[in-house]
Amino acid sequence: MLIPKEALEVSRLCSDEVVRYALTGALVERVKGRNPRMVASNGKYLGIVEWAEADYRDYPAGHNAEPSEGRRFILAADSCREAIKLHDKRSARTIPILNNIVLDEASITEQAVSLSYGMNGSAKRIEGKVIDGNFPDYSAVMPQRKPKEIACEIQLSAELLKTVAEFFLKTLDKGRGVPLTLTIPKDPKNAVTFDAGNTADGGIKAYAVLMPLTGAPSLPMTPEAAEVPKPEPAQEPAPETAEGQGFKVEVIH
Repeated sequence: MLIPKEALEVSRLCSDEVVRYALTGALVERVKGRNPRMVASNGKYLGIVEWAEADYRDYPAGHNAEPSEGRRFILAADSCREAIKLHDKRSARTIPILNNIVLDEASITEQAVSLSYGMNGSAKRIEGKVIDGNFPDYSAVMPQRKPKEIACEIQLSAELLKTVAEFFLKTLDKGRGVPLTLTIPKDPKNAVTFDAGNTADGGIKAYAVLMPLTGAPSLPMTPEAAEVPKPEPAQEPAPETAEGQGFKVEVIH
């Protein structure tokens, strides 16, 4: 099996809790008739990476990259991270198929699996750890709605979502424990609004407004235009605002 280096990054979402042993690794899954996948979860969020596998015959000699008909096992998160370290960016730029790590499916046992990378003669290999456990049925939590049942689909910038998340975590006291409310407009071209916290007892309420990638190039500067409620009346001092590329944040003290 050829696994893109980027797919192994899903291991960032694995749990680090021993009590969730099966979730301390990423599920590697190949189902006949479907692209291979890697799935990771910590019980609170779930990540899935699917890719069109390159032709194993194009990979440099000295590796067993031949795929099997079907496969399902859990690769330890530490092993995923070690496999990422095998990757050589310069080699991958020169020979695109070297963006992939080889997982030798024929070598899989209940405890280990062979992972390798590189040109014949200078190939690097590690023994990955296989976790003995049953990964939860992740399909049970995946939406099964038909297209006609979806009100609208909105495309958002992942980079700006990260910026917005960091804004809330740094702005709100104990931000990690504060629920974040997402308001989605009826028109998918209009802004999406996030808000969290409250001004009761001297607290802070924060808002972030983010334009979809398919929307206007800049934000509407009024809550009405963004189809979101007006912010709560601010106390002194006056509200502080900061604008970034494609989004606006507002902190109410």
